[in-house]
Amino acid sequence: MFKQILKQLWYYRRGNAWLFIEMTLIAAASWFLVNAIWPNAYRKSQPDGYDARGVYAVEIRRLHDGQTGYRPEMDSRERRSADFHRIGQTLRDMPEIEYAAAVGSTMPGLSLSNYNHGMELDSVTGEYLPYAYHLREAGGEDLKMMGYRQIWPDGAPIEDVPGTVIITEDVAETLFPGENPVGRRLGRYSDQSQYGWTIAGVIAPVKVEKDKEYRPMILFTTPDIVREEDNIDALWCFRLAPGVDEEEFIHKARMTWREDLVFGNYRTGSVFPMERRLKDTMADTFIWQALLVFVLLCVLIGVASFTWLRTRERRGEIGVRRAMGGSRGILVMQQLAEVWMLWLLAMLLGLVIVLNILLIGKVNFCASALYDGYILDLTRERLSVLFDPVRHFLAVSGVAAAVMLAVVTLSTIVPVAGAMRESPAEVLKDE
Repeated sequence: MFKQILKQLWYYRRGNAWLFIEMTLIAAASWFLVNAIWPNAYRKSQPDGYDARGVYAVEIRRLHDGQTGYRPEMDSRERRSADFHRIGQTLRDMPEIEYAAAVGSTMPGLSLSNYNHGMELDSVTGEYLPYAYHLREAGGEDLKMMGYRQIWPDGAPIEDVPGTVIITEDVAETLFPGENPVGRRLGRYSDQSQYGWTIAGVIAPVKVEKDKEYRPMILFTTPDIVREEDNIDALWCFRLAPGVDEEEFIHKARMTWREDLVFGNYRTGSVFPMERRLKDTMADTFIWQALLVFVLLCVLIGVASFTWLRTRERRGEIGVRRAMGGSRGILVMQQLAEVWMLWLLAMLLGLVIVLNILLIGKVNFCASALYDGYILDLTRERLSVLFDPVRHFLAVSGVAAAVMLAVVTLSTIVPVAGAMRESPAEVLKDE
């Protein structure tokens, strides 16, 4: 059968040559189009390290001297702390709320101002650990509320006390490779006081932005988040209990909480879903992604049309073979084998062209969605399909090849199946 396929390819060499050239060019173009689309989808498919569904944030505004309603006797640090936490206790007392926690605006999705932090690892070489900073309150329910996955301690709760830190697994592996870091000092080589805090727990890697790579993250635990109001904005977050009508509850909260949750100089502001805020931080690439998909579809439609016409032109041959007793299965497989062989040769030549473009042009096709300095080697290893040039190239090639194979297969089967349904006599009469 193989020799027969080669004879058929040679017999229709002029049409096959044009199809082969078109397939080769489309294979090369498809690689670059898929490479512009697929990595973003791959990043988004990775676990976020938390679950923000059903979690809402309540903005808290503090009145200052000169503003309407400001009460100077309520402006001492102790009174502010008491009033701020009365808001949280009111939220916890609501049966519709499962968890409520005081957090800083440095929590993922609330602000990107916590990005550019670095901890010195070696004063001689200048090596440092880039990380995302987050400030939280000791004993808070934020760990349960956000659904962080605990790694260490294994089988025991985190000792959630002031002066401790919770770090992500990538930070732990960088500082203490292969060891349990719980109870160890965070920055062994740093003189800064906050890096002398004790590590209380380790959680799974976290995406500060949902469409980016994992960022090393350190959660500093303070006894009272109100003390840090001069440095960050403090607010309350809560997770609704299972079975609560989310839309109705949030609508009521937005209508009544501005008046009901008034304590001292604190006023509640907007109530917004964390999931929406996290999505707002994602790069708005929809238009470009849609344009790239459209171009890819147009390119594939071109090769599909050529393949379809090539198969339709051979209706007479199919009719003769059927009249001579050829089985449907053999006829379909022969047509498919011919186009698959052309597809395979075209893909190989197309990928050779792509490799030459990448190597000669020194194209960094593994470019990250984040600045390189933010990405740890551990993240590169775990997401090697993105950062390893060989695996990345093969992954994109596999996606491009699979899509193109599906297109040429369908554009061959459909016209052949149509010819099979026609009477051999009718097909030959048309010829």
